[in-house]
Amino acid sequence: MNTPTLARRLTAPLTSLLLAAATATSAQPTPSWTNVRAISAGPNLLTQAGAHISATQADGTFYAVGSFTGTTSVGGNPLVAKGSSDGYVAKYTAEGNVLWVRQLGSTERGEVNAVALDAAGNVYITGQFSGTLTLGGGLVVQGLRVPAFNAFCIRYSPQGTPQWARHNTNDNGAWGSGIAVEANGQVSVAGVFAWSITLGGTTLATPFSTDNFTAYLARFNAETGALESLTAPFAYTGGNIYSTLTGPLMAASAGGRVYLLSNFESPLLLPGGARLTGAGNLDAGVLAYAANGRLEWARQLGSPQRDEVAQGATDAAGNLYVVGYSLGSVRAGLFTLPNNGGSDGYLLKYDLSGEVQWAQMVNSPGNDQLRSVAVDAAGAPYVTGSFEQTLTIGTQRLTSTGQSDVLVAAYSPTGQPRWAQQAGGPGPDYGSYLGLGFNNSLNLVGSYSAPATFGQQVLTTPAPNGTFMALLGSAVLSTSAARPLALGLAPNPATGRVRLLGLPAGRPISVFDQLGRLVRTAPLAPDASFSVHGLTPGLYVVRAVDAQNRAYAGRLVVE
Repeated sequence: MNTPTLARRLTAPLTSLLLAAATATSAQPTPSWTNVRAISAGPNLLTQAGAHISATQADGTFYAVGSFTGTTSVGGNPLVAKGSSDGYVAKYTAEGNVLWVRQLGSTERGEVNAVALDAAGNVYITGQFSGTLTLGGGLVVQGLRVPAFNAFCIRYSPQGTPQWARHNTNDNGAWGSGIAVEANGQVSVAGVFAWSITLGGTTLATPFSTDNFTAYLARFNAETGALESLTAPFAYTGGNIYSTLTGPLMAASAGGRVYLLSNFESPLLLPGGARLTGAGNLDAGVLAYAANGRLEWARQLGSPQRDEVAQGATDAAGNLYVVGYSLGSVRAGLFTLPNNGGSDGYLLKYDLSGEVQWAQMVNSPGNDQLRSVAVDAAGAPYVTGSFEQTLTIGTQRLTSTGQSDVLVAAYSPTGQPRWAQQAGGPGPDYGSYLGLGFNNSLNLVGSYSAPATFGQQVLTTPAPNGTFMALLGSAVLSTSAARPLALGLAPNPATGRVRLLGLPAGRPISVFDQLGRLVRTAPLAPDASFSVHGLTPGLYVVRAVDAQNRAYAGRLVVE
C-alpha cells in the first residue's frame, strides 16, 4: 500500500474529509449524466463483468473484467486471444480513462467471471481456464486440458502486478463464479466442482449423494493467498446441467457471513438432507452461511416460468438486497410479484433471518431486467438494468427510445422509489454493473448500440457489443451535514490505538471500510481512544455521536 501518498492526502483540512452521518428524508431530484464514454468494443467480446468500487483514495477508480475471442479492444488497447478465448482485467479512472489492462492469456481457453477490491486497492478475480495461463510479470499457471477447467483466484496490486495465483490441482473440472473481500482480511471465492476439488493441498470430495456438480466456498488469506477453509455449501442435481449451471454468485457482510445466490433447474441439495425444489423452469436460491460455513437459512425465489437472480449486495447491518428478473408471477416470502408481460425486474430486501422485508418490481409491458445493485452507507439501494416500452417508477414515467434503454433507479432504505434515470438509442442498451463512486456519484457499466444518448452526450462509435462507462452525478442519498471530529483522529495513519479528542469516554464509535461495510464497533476508552488492531491496512471511515446526539465523521488510514 502506498501509505505516504494516503497520508499526504489526509493532511488536507479535516472538513474536506467529512462523510455523511445522518440521512435526510426529503426526495432528491433525478441526477444527470455527467460523463459517458465507450471503454471496450468489438464483435468478439464474449462477456463483460465488473465491480464499480471506489479505490483506496476514494477517487472513483474502478475495475472491469471479461472474456473475448479473436481480437477486441479494451480502453483503446487491442487484445488478441492466445487460445479459443482469453480473459482480462482492466483498471479505469472515474472518467473512464484506462490505467492498465492485464490479459489472462490461455493456450486453450480462459474466462474471468467476477472481481472484488480490498480497502488497499488490491484487486482479486476468479474464473476458469484450461491449458497454460499467462498472467504477466513472469507468472504462469499450468492447468488441465479441455474440456476440463481449472478454477482460479488471482490477486493483482493496484499497479496491476500479479502477486499470487491459486487454482485447483486435481483432474476434475472446476470453475469460479463469485468473489468477495471480507473485512477480516479473507478473500472468499464461490464456484462449482465435479466430484472433488483440491486447493492449497486440501482435497474436498462432495459430501452429497449426487453424481453432478457441487458448489464450493473457499476462503484465502488476502495477503498471502494461503487457503484457510474449503467447504461444500450445496450441490446441484439432474437436468441439463451444462445449459443452466453458471455457478453461485456471492455477497459478503461484516462478521464473516456469506450469501450465495444460485439459479437452479433441478433441486439443490443442502446440508442435512434438505432440498430447494424449483417451482418451474428455472428458479433462484438465496442461501446464508455463517463464518464457520454453517448454513443459516435457505430461501427459494421463483414461479412456474423462468426466474433468474443477477446480483446481491449487503448493507452495513448485513441485510441482503437481491436483483434479478422473472417471466412469471414470483413468490418471495410473503410477497407475490405479478408479471406484466415479458420479463420483469425485481428488487428484494432480506433481513438477517431471511425474511423478505420489502419488494419492488420493474414491470413495463415489455421485457425488463435488473442486473446489478449497490447499497450506500444509509442502507439505500440503487439498481441498474434495462426496460422496454413505457415504465412507471414512483411518480416518474419513462418511455424507451428504442429496443431497450438503460435503467438506473434509486430507492429509500424502506423500499420507496426516489428517482429513475434512463439512456439509450434505437438499438438494445442496458446497464450491467453499478457502484458508489466519489463526490456522491454512481459509476455505471453497460452495453450499448450506437447511437446511444446519455442526457446531453451521445455515443456514436459503431460498436456492436460495445461497452460504456458512465457517471450519474450527485446520485447518493442526500445527507445532512456532519460535524468534524474535534481536533481529528490521532495518530493518523495509525497502527495501534486512535484517540478522538473532544469526545467523552464511553461514546460508541463505528468503523466502516471502503466498501461501506461495518467492520468494528466499540465504546471509547477512558482516554477517548479505540483500537485498530486486526484491521486490514487501508482507508476507513470513523463515525461517532456526542452526548447531544450530534453526528461526527472522519477518515482514518490504518497501516
